[in-house]
Amino acid sequence: MQTPTLWFMLLFVATGLLLAGVSFPLIRRWVKPNHFYGFRIPKTMSSEPIWYEANAYAGRMLLGLSIVYIAASILLYFVFRENFVAYNIACAVVLLGGLLIVVVLSFRYARLL
Repeated sequence: MQTPTLWFMLLFVATGLLLAGVSFPLIRRWVKPNHFYGFRIPKTMSSEPIWYEANAYAGRMLLGLSIVYIAASILLYFVFRENFVAYNIACAVVLLGGLLIVVVLSFRYARLL
């Protein structure tokens, strides 16, 4: 019998793949300055070269997070296979902690530009 933990692992892996998909256009510098998608802070909105550089960096960080999150979701599944709540909390900590790190590093990088 399949457990809910398996379905959530598949959901978390899909979420990681979605994060990776969102990061590629930023890394490739395909996203023009806009108010909807990208690393939008006053400094990046003020200059097109800064926009592309800051978003490429944020995209690389987001791609790294997506790889870590996918790996953690799979590995943590085997650790917490029988404990649905612990598995979900552990995956949430990885994702939210990783997003916090990505945001802080992106702000620090943008400040250097």
